[in-house]
Amino acid sequence: MKIKFRSPRRKNPFDNPLVSMFAHTLVTVVAALALFYSLKLESLWPLYLAGVFVTLLEGAWLYFMLRT
Repeated sequence: MKIKFRSPRRKNPFDNPLVSMFAHTLVTVVAALALFYSLKLESLWPLYLAGVFVTLLEGAWLYFMLRT
């Protein structure tokens, strides 16, 4: 009977450089569009929504990068 040991390192979806680059490009595009629409509409709600999105995506990125 062969014993299977658990892998010591969990899989990180952001280890792929293309996925990581896409996530950071998406954050940059969302932030730029939020700034554009905030200035165009003279309102702060696009910045708030973008801030929530950026915080969630970067938080997920940091979680996967820093967990062991």
